[in-house]
Amino acid sequence: MYQNYFQSKEFFEFLFKTDQDLAQQTKDKNCPHCNAPVHIANYMRKPRGIKDLPNDLSLCFSFCCSREGCRRRAMPGSTRFMGRFVYWSIYIILISAMLNGRATELKKIAVKFDIDLVTLKRWRGWWKDFFPTTKFWKELKGKFLGEIEILPNDLLAAIRINNPKEDYIIIFLRLLSTSKKANLVMANIFTQ
Repeated sequence: MYQNYFQSKEFFEFLFKTDQDLAQQTKDKNCPHCNAPVHIANYMRKPRGIKDLPNDLSLCFSFCCSREGCRRRAMPGSTRFMGRFVYWSIYIILISAMLNGRATELKKIAVKFDIDLVTLKRWRGWWKDFFPTTKFWKELKGKFLGEIEILPNDLLAAIRINNPKEDYIIIFLRLLSTSKKANLVMANIFTQ
């Protein structure tokens, strides 16, 4: 039931609007390096995993500093994209949750979803080895009651406890948005 919802145009339109809000917040703050106004520098991505979505939903919001000599990028948080990963964030999260931390499921899931086995191993390694070492996770982990050992499953479950079924995925995506300050704000809001 929810699998179809998370692949629907309506779900991605909602995520797009959420990303527009995050982009506006980034634009309103000016350049994080020199405080000069920023220019729009959006670009198209070609995310994998979910097909038949309108191309405009693949627009990645981005800004660059207007001051000559700086011109650095200012990337807003995103609920649709996880950094440089080429798959939609929801796809990475749900497939990773299906792995449930077990290496034995890798081949079966790789075949079922037509994802390269190396890619699945990289995702599993990201959740198992990299994400737990981040400052963000170390600060966030202490805000939840109980043990969170298997990522992303236990984190999804912890968020789901106090939130309706569809909302907890949105909350999770906002927590993982690429904006670190937004992440910490969301963590404070949704883990109390």
